[in-house]
Amino acid sequence: MSEVLIVNRFPDWYATDFNEVDWNARFKKYNVILNSDVCEAIYPEHWGPLSIKFAFNGSEYYETENCRYRVSDGKYLLMNENQNYSGNGQRLKTT
Repeated sequence: MSEVLIVNRFPDWYATDFNEVDWNARFKKYNVILNSDVCEAIYPEHWGPLSIKFAFNGSEYYETENCRYRVSDGKYLLMNENQNYSGNGQRLKTT
């Protein structure tokens, strides 16, 4: 697994044509960098690969079966491979 895939936006998990199996397959084939600049995001519980979570200019919240985590500027969260979690985040508005 030496190739890196850069994804610049998250999928719409609620779209009728979204295929979670296809989405997850890329994380098993490539090292993936998700680089998204959104003001607000909500993601239902889903499978995840080994991940490092960052938030810039805002906060993100991740919830596993038995714990809730907050990630804000200057902090990070490591998620284990095969961890199921949900997430949501909000970027602070700048003027």
